[in-house]
This record gives sequence, C-alpha cells and structure tokens, in this order.
Amino acid sequence: MADKHVLPSLDASRAFPDPAIWDAWAGMWNGEVDPTTFVAEAFRLHLGAQAAADKSDAIASGADLGAFVSAFRATRPGLRYRTVGAPFVTPDGRIGAVWTGAIPGGLERSGIDVLQVEDGQVVEAWSVTGERAFDPAGQA
Repeated sequence: MADKHVLPSLDASRAFPDPAIWDAWAGMWNGEVDPTTFVAEAFRLHLGAQAAADKSDAIASGADLGAFVSAFRATRPGLRYRTVGAPFVTPDGRIGAVWTGAIPGGLERSGIDVLQVEDGQVVEAWSVTGERAFDPAGQA
C-alpha cells in the first residue's frame, strides 16, 4: 500500500498553477473577464447547490461558462465578489480560495471554489456556496 503522505510525481501539465488564474476567475464572476481567455475548451463545472446543478452540469466549455455567468449576473444587479485571504495553490495543479459575494443593500454569501488547472487553463471547477457571509477582511 502506498504511503498516503507522499506526493505523487508531477508532470508539466499538473504543476503549481499561476495564482493570477484565480484573479481571472474572480474577474469573470464580476463580469470583467471573458472565460474563454483562461478556461479550456473542454471544461466541467460542479456546483454544490442542487438547484443550479441542471444548468451547471451542461457547461462544457469556456463559452458555455461565459453564457452561464452572464445569465447569473443579469438576475443579480451590482453583484460583486471579493477573495477572502490569499488563494492557495497545490502541486497537483489546483488553485482555490474562499470568497464572499454581495448585492448592494441585499444578499451576502460566502463560499469556496477549487479550480483544476492544466497547461495554464482551467479544465474543471468545484464551487460551494454557504448561507453565511464571511468577513471580507478575513476576520470571521
């Protein structure tokens, strides 16, 4: 049985990703960055919320993701996301962060997203949103 605490050998497509990819991801959710510039043509999105699963499970590309995000933002005017703390990166090509999102004068939520990066592009993402809003200064 292999030692579960030993890191697997790494290949060039799955090394520490550039943390700037997180900035592009957050910018996409804020309506500022086109996902086709950093999301692979073959892409999968996994949302933790069952209500959104039917729509998100059908996303298969950066273009699909862009359409999904645009439709999501259209129903939430003024929605802004902020990263809580610094994103983390792993030697197997993952990057992620805790975030908080708010609509002016309205709903606030927090969550965590984890992105799988290969050859500099996001190929898969997992996102879970909670009902509790974390302090954007990282104090809660």
